[in-house]
Amino acid sequence: MKQNWEFPTTEANAASFNTFQARLTETVDYGAEHVRQNLVARTNALVTAMRESASLRSECFVIAHEAITSCADRIALGLNDMELAKISHDAQAGKYTVEELLDLGEGFFKLEVLNKIASAEITRQQHQGEPMDEVEIRLAYQVALRDRLNLPGVAQSMRYRRSAHVSAAAIDKAEQEVREKLEGSASVQFLAQWAPWCQAMERKYPESYARVRLVHQESREAISIQPVRMSEGEWMASLDAQKAEEAASIQKLNKQMTRQFLEEQIEAREHL
Repeated sequence: MKQNWEFPTTEANAASFNTFQARLTETVDYGAEHVRQNLVARTNALVTAMRESASLRSECFVIAHEAITSCADRIALGLNDMELAKISHDAQAGKYTVEELLDLGEGFFKLEVLNKIASAEITRQQHQGEPMDEVEIRLAYQVALRDRLNLPGVAQSMRYRRSAHVSAAAIDKAEQEVREKLEGSASVQFLAQWAPWCQAMERKYPESYARVRLVHQESREAISIQPVRMSEGEWMASLDAQKAEEAASIQKLNKQMTRQFLEEQIEAREHL
């Protein structure tokens, strides 16, 4: 593709990524001229981010190492996974607004639901003794619902769609299930444990988080030195219990603030 996408092979699995980027020419997205420019732009953005972040680079190298063991559709799925890793790194670095994070978080949630649906379909085909390919099944759901569900970081097409043995009716059913779960409490639960979103909530509602953290800080300080009445084992157990209690309190607050933010968004739209 005449692009400078290679990395020095001094890092673990860098050679695998170099093989991976060369094999992007095998994907359907590259073969379709009207899509190729988008594929090149996606890969350029990914490689630029990889050059700037050692942790992202390492993660993508591992993905590449696994992706090159199979067909062109596994390469396409690998690029999807790398782009999702890039989005997560950007989110952790605070590169998105809260509103953008909400869209991305919901996108990640939809992909998680789709992956569970695909896993169930893989299990069903295995139990029925049908010839199946896990990569094709997972990619089939993502590609088919890419635009309908506005999924982040997904290829536009795949080469071996028929090998997935996933019907149009199954795709429609999956879309309905994703939309239903998005409207339910599961999406709030997902956001409340997604690190970039939780960090954004604490930045938006600092006083609420400060109050909760102050309570637990006082509890920590009360047993920061081993009390005479406690054995070392009891003291360590008490410290562990305090940490677990604080984590549970923050998780509860994450859900509360997420619901509050969503309600504020609805009210703002109603007043437009």
